[in-house]
Amino acid sequence: MNLLYKGEHLNCSNYDLSEKPLIEVVKMVTGTSNKSVVINNEIVFIIEGCIRYCFKGLPTHEGAKGQIIFQPAGEHYSYEALADSTVVIFRLLNPLSLCRKFSIEKLYGIPAIVPGNVPEREKKHIGTLEINSKIWYFLDGLIDCIADGLKCRRWFDLKITEFFTYLRVYYTKEETRDFFLSILSGDTAFSEYIRLNWHRFASVNEMASALNMSRNRFSRRFTEIFGTSPYRWMSEGRAKRAHDEITATNKSFKQIAIDNEFGSDTQFTRFIRKEFGKTPSELRKSTECNTNSKKTGANSQEDKSE
Repeated sequence: MNLLYKGEHLNCSNYDLSEKPLIEVVKMVTGTSNKSVVINNEIVFIIEGCIRYCFKGLPTHEGAKGQIIFQPAGEHYSYEALADSTVVIFRLLNPLSLCRKFSIEKLYGIPAIVPGNVPEREKKHIGTLEINSKIWYFLDGLIDCIADGLKCRRWFDLKITEFFTYLRVYYTKEETRDFFLSILSGDTAFSEYIRLNWHRFASVNEMASALNMSRNRFSRRFTEIFGTSPYRWMSEGRAKRAHDEITATNKSFKQIAIDNEFGSDTQFTRFIRKEFGKTPSELRKSTECNTNSKKTGANSQEDKSE
């Protein structure tokens, strides 16, 4: 169906024309690959095809048609389409909420149903669910409306809330617990605020102030949940994010420095040298050399086989 009054919708401030809308349908041909950093929590529904995911520190995972994958904020990963694939991506800008009567923190104490799944600090895993009949029906209507051109942020918010309602009603608490295991803690509201907002702060003091907490109280609470100091955690997160943007994108170093809240190009260069032993230019150049070497080696093998 065509949208009525299309011009009014396109000119509305709620019409989502951003590069990464709250909800997006993405089609990939076989061989499509990329590296990325998850800025906000994401839920990926594989509608067609098969995709190989590689999350740092985790076994490679091949997601096929009918699977839902949870990608927590702050994670670094790469993916490759092993077949022509279609996915629907939900980008969650707000802390997760199942419903008013059952907070996500309540999942923390529920026993795991997947053998070996234990709290995040002891073992990490990729959260997955199978798309059931109710979710298929939900996704079919969603995809049709987006194809018609419906991209209202308010509607996107409603659809995300609707999905969480289905999650609460049509999946067991044990299944939901395993799906979100990587972000669960005894204080998920606190930890989710950190995961979603840490990159906006230049220092631990700024983050503590934003939560109306003293630095000492904030540090104690942070260490209890994350198992490390907030300064070390933020430094590692900033280093991982900057490394991926240097090696996997063509963004200028100045833009990467700005995006990662560095005060100056000089400060950015010093930080990268301290973390990786190379300047940003040297780091990007070494990555390009390694990539070219792999391609040359692959071509040589092909020549020999011929």
